[in-house]
Amino acid sequence: GDVSARSNNRIKFAAVVPLRDVTESVREMRRARGLGAVAVMTLGIVWDKELGHRSFFPFYEEACRLDLPVCVHFGWGAPGLTNIFQTLGSSVFSAGQLPVIMGFHSIVTGGVMEEFPSLRVALLEVGAEWLPFALRQLERARPKFVNFKKDPRDYFREGHCYIAVEADEDVNNLVSWLGEDQLILASDYPHGDPSHEEDMVGKLESRADLSSRLRGKILSHNPTKLYWL
Repeated sequence: GDVSARSNNRIKFAAVVPLRDVTESVREMRRARGLGAVAVMTLGIVWDKELGHRSFFPFYEEACRLDLPVCVHFGWGAPGLTNIFQTLGSSVFSAGQLPVIMGFHSIVTGGVMEEFPSLRVALLEVGAEWLPFALRQLERARPKFVNFKKDPRDYFREGHCYIAVEADEDVNNLVSWLGEDQLILASDYPHGDPSHEEDMVGKLESRADLSSRLRGKILSHNPTKLYWL
């Protein structure tokens, strides 16, 4: 918060809150909002609970009230899952990246988007080419679930879900599924990106297969909408 306040409006931050204690997470989210947070961050699984668990509903309700998007980020949030894998490569993929996909699936099938229609959710730091697969699986499963009624793509089309692409992905295919308005770029620092691209902005700007309009949306217009900057 102090760094953000000294940055002349250049640096914004997402709050990390103790989501295993929902009451405390709500209290901390309010404090962080007062310090200038523009989002709240979670992992795809919180210890032993999926993100669609009803115990998290007060957290989502407060995020809506405070107008903070919920950013589901790469990370090892479930020790029971993490401890299965013995190598870093397996652990990064299976216990770090896949939980973001599971978190998205759980938010949809758990009825979170239906219960909180003003909620904004961002899926960050695991790429985006998995999304068509997940959407197809949700569409096939929809008759079996009573907690979500829409085509899951509508959550994106209506401005409630955003996803971070990487500079080396098939962005045009994602546009054919979602349109141009929900794609953003995510690269926290100082660690390297999954694509090992040191200059993700430069790499994206150099993509001749992407229109200048689309590049502008990914780099500026869309994140401005997500975080209401």
